[in-house]
Amino acid sequence: MFLCVATAAMVAFTSCNNDDDGPTISVEDGVYLYGTSVASEVIADDCKMQPGWIEKGFDSELRTGLYQDVLMISKTGNFIIEEVKGATRTKYGATLAVDPDKSWASSGNVVKDGAAITVADDGLYFVYLDLQATSKKIFVLKANEIGLIGDGVGSSGSNIPLTKKDAFSKANGEWEATNVTFQTGWWKIRKHDNWTYTIAENVNVLTNLGGTLSNPFPGGGNFPDVPRGKYTVNLKYEYGKGFALTTTKTGDVAMTNYSNCELELVGSGVDESNPNAIPDVAWGGWGHVLSAGKPTVAGTVYTWTWNSVTLKAEGFKIRTINAEASGGVNSFDLGYGVVDAAASPGIVEDGGNIKASVAGNYKIVLTINADTDARRIVITKL
Repeated sequence: MFLCVATAAMVAFTSCNNDDDGPTISVEDGVYLYGTSVASEVIADDCKMQPGWIEKGFDSELRTGLYQDVLMISKTGNFIIEEVKGATRTKYGATLAVDPDKSWASSGNVVKDGAAITVADDGLYFVYLDLQATSKKIFVLKANEIGLIGDGVGSSGSNIPLTKKDAFSKANGEWEATNVTFQTGWWKIRKHDNWTYTIAENVNVLTNLGGTLSNPFPGGGNFPDVPRGKYTVNLKYEYGKGFALTTTKTGDVAMTNYSNCELELVGSGVDESNPNAIPDVAWGGWGHVLSAGKPTVAGTVYTWTWNSVTLKAEGFKIRTINAEASGGVNSFDLGYGVVDAAASPGIVEDGGNIKASVAGNYKIVLTINADTDARRIVITKL
């Protein structure tokens, strides 16, 4: 319900250093981050900051005047921002102050020809520059705590830590988690147990990585499912190329026994008139919930059925009630990606959620094959 998914591909993140004392180098219009605390010394087109994405419901959108970068920054040296518009070049600096509520976040007003920007610690940083506001600001968010999150890694509530493997370098970084149990389900990487960081009223920048294993980027979609098993997960950063992930299987995991797993519908699409529907509390009051109880079992196939459900034309999902109440099964939630669209006419995606395009009564059937962990939802109008 809460995942951010960027709707366009991002290019690799790069940075560059100041060349104040040398000749002016011709570059295309854009905003550049460079200085002695980052990896390169020459301003060039591939040193541009990228357009900035913000959270938009369960999706994301570009914010005009917002720029972003993810890069390694040294506590030694400094960097500045330079905006290029044809022959006009404007250099910005700032003095950062630490957020009293989030020690990993710092920000400051950027001013023309202001002080070069410094950080207190070596590390990986998410940098956001907002030139839209009247008081232009920069946000420097340290990512010294990053980890795996999601149903696919059996942890939808808190991060599974990735440990830094190498010494600090402005050009490279490597993090790793071992003995991670994977099963079918969404998963991503995020920093400090936070999906976003608020930079203005109702404006949240993205502090998570998703997309593909070869190109993780802030706010990207869920990473592809990984077959059930034990894995080592390795994240690498390389200057000029961005991030890359690898998952290496190291062992097998026994089939999950779903016999005592109770599932429920949840969301604003669940009509409150359904018998036994109750208000949602676990997800902050997202509509109503309606239980299917425990599954029927045929071999390794488990089936949950809602024989007659009144749905509104709004979003909903299917989730476990919780791990303890579900016989120890890891909590998970299932959205549109599990729906068999061909067998479910009139059912559409709603920001990753499931939605009936027409309100009415429906039959909903979920099956999970524990042998393969394959999951399938069929929804038919009655």
